[in-house]
Amino acid sequence: MPDELYKSFKFIVEIDNMPAAAFTKVSGFGVSVDRVQYRAGNELLTTTTGVPTFTQYENITFTRGIIDNLDLMDWMFTLASTADLPPTLVNAKRDLTIVLLKDDGSRGTEWQITGATPVSYKINDLDGLGGDLAVESLEVSIAGFKRVNPAPTT
Repeated sequence: MPDELYKSFKFIVEIDNMPAAAFTKVSGFGVSVDRVQYRAGNELLTTTTGVPTFTQYENITFTRGIIDNLDLMDWMFTLASTADLPPTLVNAKRDLTIVLLKDDGSRGTEWQITGATPVSYKINDLDGLGGDLAVESLEVSIAGFKRVNPAPTT
């Protein structure tokens, strides 16, 4: 039986192992390794070798419709000052899980993200002549992630 292909529109997000309000989009997810070009002075060839150095994790942006839930805003203000209060610094780093869902709704492949901290909170433009839904986005920096496949079913 061939492996099931996942759809990019069926997913859930968990924050500290708790389901988060439904997100419509998760973007900017990735990792890269920086390289320093190296060449010894006595090399006959004029080519360089790339030596791996630092791992860079891209920021991830979570977008959802605005609802009467302040969890994302509260998380942002653990590290940002409000108009009258300093950052709380309480529970600023959190672990996230992005889970792709199978066609039957069961859990599929997931990415376990460690050390997420908010770096930006935005809402879309509000326009009295528009017909769009109001959405909010939270961008987080991360310390790392790993991919975990679901346990095989028998």
